[in-house]
Amino acid sequence: MDQPLIDTLIRREYDFFLGEKEEWSLVSRPQDLELVAHAMRVLLHIEKASDFVEEYEALIACQNPDGGWGPLSSEEHSTVWVSAFCSLMLLRANRLLGRKRFAEAVASATDYFLDNQRADGSWVDPAWADLDTTSHPVSFFNVAMALDDGYRKAEVQKAWKEVHYREAGLRWRVV
Repeated sequence: MDQPLIDTLIRREYDFFLGEKEEWSLVSRPQDLELVAHAMRVLLHIEKASDFVEEYEALIACQNPDGGWGPLSSEEHSTVWVSAFCSLMLLRANRLLGRKRFAEAVASATDYFLDNQRADGSWVDPAWADLDTTSHPVSFFNVAMALDDGYRKAEVQKAWKEVHYREAGLRWRVV
């Protein structure tokens, strides 16, 4: 496949994506935040986040007081799984856009993850198994550390090091 053909395919897919905006836009209506986070990832990958700042701001607007997000933008009960997706998108968008509100939302999400980590190093989400749930805040911390997000850096590093996984369903083991 040659580059012009690849560019044409990407443009067509992006046009389709924009045509479906009402289905993923938080500005247009309440949404499933996992879907929204995936849409925001597309915007980041194709370097269009700056054209959709209002979408990222709408994500911040539905962040719960505890720093997390619910599965739906209208939900007031935060869950770890979707909170990790949302916080990752804001962390990455802030890296590109450098917005104070984005940084504050990321800091609040960091507080949420640190406050909700269990003593054994894991996180719990009622909709997901422990390993699936725990892998997402770990991903958030990985990116935060890679981007040198300094907020509560020592605590983030400690929480990251305390992550365990269930070995043979019997006990948690330090990775």
